[in-house]
Order: sequence, then C-alpha cells, then structure tokens
Amino acid sequence: GSGAVEGVIIPTQVNYVAMGGRMYQPGERVGGSTSVVTNFLKTGYLWDKVRVMGGAYGAGFSLNARLGTFAFSSYRDPNVKATIENYKKAADYLINAEIPKQEVERAIIGTISGLDYPQTPNGKGQTSFSRYFTGYTTEDAQRWRDEVLGTSAEDFKQFGLRLKKALETEGVVGVCAFGSNTALTNAKEEGLEMELKEAFAK
Repeated sequence: GSGAVEGVIIPTQVNYVAMGGRMYQPGERVGGSTSVVTNFLKTGYLWDKVRVMGGAYGAGFSLNARLGTFAFSSYRDPNVKATIENYKKAADYLINAEIPKQEVERAIIGTISGLDYPQTPNGKGQTSFSRYFTGYTTEDAQRWRDEVLGTSAEDFKQFGLRLKKALETEGVVGVCAFGSNTALTNAKEEGLEMELKEAFAK
C-alpha cells in the first residue's frame, strides 16, 4: 500500500487531506465511464462519508484521463485519519456495492450535463485550441460521450478493482495532510504513520 503520510503543520483550525497516485499506466486508454464513476464518488460516497458524516466542508475525487492519475481531497476537514481511511475504503465500496440502476443513471446525467452545454465563442476557441494541440479529435469526444452514456454497474466494479490495485501497490500512492499541530499529532497518536514538518519553519 501507501507509504508514510506527509503531515504539514499550518496555522489553521481545519485540515486539508489529499491522497493520490497512478491508476493507469502510460499509454493505457482511460474510458468515458470513468468520468461517471468519478462523479458518483464525489456526489455520493465522499459526500456521505467525508462531508455529511465526517463534517468536512468539501470532498472531491478526480481522475486525469490524459495522465491516468487520481486524487482524493478534502477541504476544511475536522478529521485526518478517518478521512484517509474513507479514501482507502472507496475501492471496496465500488467493488461490493450493488449500485441501483437509478443511481447509475443519475451519475450518467450528472456527467453528461458537464459535457453538453452551450459554449461562448471564447469557450469554443479554447476547446478547439486544446484539441488541436493534444490531438483530441471530434471522434474521440463522441467515443467518450458514448462510453459515458453506456456506463453500467459493472464499470463501477471494474473501476473499484483498478483503484484497489493502485492502493495496494507499493510506492504508487502518496498522502499529504495540511493541518494544525494538534490535529496532525492526534492522528499520529491514533496510529497513523506520518512524517511531520512545519510549513513555515523559521
């Protein structure tokens, strides 16, 4: 799994906890269904576990389709260790949860709404510019869109298996928590392996 957590002490009453790593190898294609699962993690699992139950102001998950890297994050979070544990449990949740069809459909709709929206002339120019320099074609965009629309509960499970593999592979995942001396010291005392450093050391 992941190595020691890096704890950065900052003058704050709340914490910011991030965990990330590589889920896809260079050259491996990331499919459109991954964006649906990403959306589901943000608005479902993380919302419930880190925001509602954990009391954080925000929680997120992102997957960079070009680089194949993922990142969990929390914002204004009262927890450190519990949040990291919730991140690590996300893979098993996706593997074992029998996600109802309507939940999958809701995640698809939420994802499609981010793809299909009116663009200003400036926005169209930026999209064209980005696609030109990355070699991303209209066909690629349509294929992604079709994969989003075709997402099934099985895609959630497959994503979970891939995430689990990343989480269990030595040296793949890094964790960093920014927080108060008290919160980070408490997390260490609770058994979290963590190297502490001062952000503003004199």
